[in-house]
Amino acid sequence: MIVFNTSNRSLECILGGVVTTNQLPYVIHYVNISRDNQEIFNSTNGLTNSTSTVTLLAAPQSGARRSIQSLSVFNADTATATITIRLNDNGTTRQIVKVDLAVGDHLIYTSAAGWYVLSASGSIKSTASAVNLNDLGDVVLTTPATGAALIYDGAQWVDGQLDLADGDARTGILPIGNGGTGNTTGTATTNANLTGHVTSVGNAAVLGSFNLSQLNTALSDANVATGGGTCTGTDSGTNTGDQTNISGNAATVTTNANLTGHVTSTGNAAVLGSFTLAQLNTAISDANLGITLATRQSAAGTAVDFTGIPAGVKRITVMFVGVSTNYTGLSNFLIQIGDVDGFETTGYLGASNNFNAAGVNFTTGFGIVNEGTVPDFHGSLILSLQNTATFTWVASGVFSQGDTIRSIVSSGSKSLSAELTQVRITTVNGTDGFDAGTINISYE
Repeated sequence: MIVFNTSNRSLECILGGVVTTNQLPYVIHYVNISRDNQEIFNSTNGLTNSTSTVTLLAAPQSGARRSIQSLSVFNADTATATITIRLNDNGTTRQIVKVDLAVGDHLIYTSAAGWYVLSASGSIKSTASAVNLNDLGDVVLTTPATGAALIYDGAQWVDGQLDLADGDARTGILPIGNGGTGNTTGTATTNANLTGHVTSVGNAAVLGSFNLSQLNTALSDANVATGGGTCTGTDSGTNTGDQTNISGNAATVTTNANLTGHVTSTGNAAVLGSFTLAQLNTAISDANLGITLATRQSAAGTAVDFTGIPAGVKRITVMFVGVSTNYTGLSNFLIQIGDVDGFETTGYLGASNNFNAAGVNFTTGFGIVNEGTVPDFHGSLILSLQNTATFTWVASGVFSQGDTIRSIVSSGSKSLSAELTQVRITTVNGTDGFDAGTINISYE
């Protein structure tokens, strides 16, 4: 499990060279864990940037944690790519994994299985090499006794006796029948219990006949359903019954199995099925539904920042309760938004009006007119994502002053260069200080 438990730790990636044609896409599923241990499931995605560092997952807010459930990087380029995944601990980087990905490979991490690489054909890659008995030219068995076995004693292959009553000698040893000579055995028959991966090397075409119970018992890594049902056809047909694990090119799959965790369709399936909202909330473990309330902050200093807003957020509400400033520089309130590159201080379009005076235009943020040290402001400003391609946000808000019958309206728009990750509440001059009230945000 990969967990970030401080506000200065994040996950990064960098490639070993410039891509030939395409950057590598990535997808991350993670859990936000608040100070009071409330878990919010979320996800983010993006692209690498050749030899420039890309932040895969930003650091959590102060006092919160982030736990990575799964991570996938796909080599969509036309050449092998070397990718490094590393931890950034307050500017100090620690390499976690470095892998050469062939074209079509996936680098995958899960909290249950750790790191591994899937080839373009969907098989797990391994650096281990298998021993092929056909390559052991120096091994010759001449009329071995009944029950003889080819045994590796740690230094060489020997013709030894196999005692099937000895449980320690059953795993990984294949008894050789009398019909075989040299490196090729005509018929191999055994009643030994086989555990682990059972592999046939050579011309063997048939493993034998087994019932479902025997397969589940004999093969430790068998992925066989324990329920009923039938599978018919070679590459197509209909699978019915209570199957829990189905693979291949089956045209139709019907199942009553309970699906938990990530439900993934690989192949030509276009429709998952019809579900109610209650069923989806129950079945999908990383559903991110509802509104998340951030940690409320006291209005103090010259700026109040909310950072670590997760990817995919489309609506943010900024809320004031009794907020005021010392008004030493006669400055208005200002709400600014930002992405991974920092807060944006230019390019805003909008205005604010208190209905008792002329309105004021703002270009450095979403403004809220302020007329003194006494007024305490109450209300909210809603930020809504208007265009996901240009990261354009529109703002609309209404506030009131606690000491008089007066309302203030504010509105505007602003486009960012990337997804919004942070919000700042400050003043136009940046020096007037907050002296009362609390501020919070919610996002969804």
